[in-house]
Amino acid sequence: MRFQDKIAIVTGGASGIGKEVATRFVAEGGSVVINDRDRAKAEAAARQIDRGGKRAVVHVGNIASPATGEAAVKTAIDKFGRLDVLFNSSMKYRQSLRLLPSGRRRIPDYCASLVL
Repeated sequence: MRFQDKIAIVTGGASGIGKEVATRFVAEGGSVVINDRDRAKAEAAARQIDRGGKRAVVHVGNIASPATGEAAVKTAIDKFGRLDVLFNSSMKYRQSLRLLPSGRRRIPDYCASLVL
C-alpha cells in the first residue's frame, strides 16, 4: 500500500478527478480530508470512499480563500495528527488564471511558489 498511514487534503474532492484521487488514496491505506464547497456532495463522497467513517473527513469551503486553506490544514491535524500530501483539484484552468498574482504567467510557477 503506497499511501499507508499518510494524510492528505484533496481539494475539489467531492467529484471528478478529486474524488477519484481521494478514493485511491484511502484504498492505498491513507486518510483524507475532502475539501469542497458542496457539503452534501462532500459528505456523500466521504461515506462512499470510507464506509467505516474513520479515514475520510469533510472540510467545507472555497479553497481560493486563504482562511479556508488554513482551516483545512487544521482539520487534518486535529483529526489525523499531521498532513503529508496536498492534492489540488478544485479549479478549472481558466478560473485559476484570474487568481494569479501580477507578473506571473504560468500556473505551475505560481503553484511552486505556494509550496515553497
